[in-house]
Amino acid sequence: MKYYYILGVLFLAIAIIGVYTYVGTRGRKPLIEPEPTTSQGIYGKVSLITGNCTPPAGPSCKTSYISRTIYIREPVTIKAMEKGYLKNKTNLAKQIKSNNKGFYEVELSPGTYSVFVEKEGKEYCGTFGGHGEACQIILGNELKEYNIVINRAVW
Repeated sequence: MKYYYILGVLFLAIAIIGVYTYVGTRGRKPLIEPEPTTSQGIYGKVSLITGNCTPPAGPSCKTSYISRTIYIREPVTIKAMEKGYLKNKTNLAKQIKSNNKGFYEVELSPGTYSVFVEKEGKEYCGTFGGHGEACQIILGNELKEYNIVINRAVW
């Protein structure tokens, strides 16, 4: 019974985040400053969510853009993770840092990568795919937006 309750609360939180994200960005492209200068790889922003974000989200629920080290590695699965942190590291493809507005960009060859961000001195990943992949992005001959969220909020 406790398992179903936790699962229900988790599902509800994900649904609420999805609705807030959809409503907040509907009809407009997210603002990324500055514009990416590379044409092959990934770019985006690193954001930190803090405060009490339990609906209806009050003034203590804040999103800020932050400077953090970003690690791009060969693909990682959930088996290499422990509570959102990378336990068994794969080869590092690139390491970069976002600017003070959270913006980053990195040139990458086509391939599959896992993207981690520094959190509490460790490599953190907050999203997992349906086949056990951890923060993976599949990149062809293109530039893709990949935003990174560190969630320290209460939901």
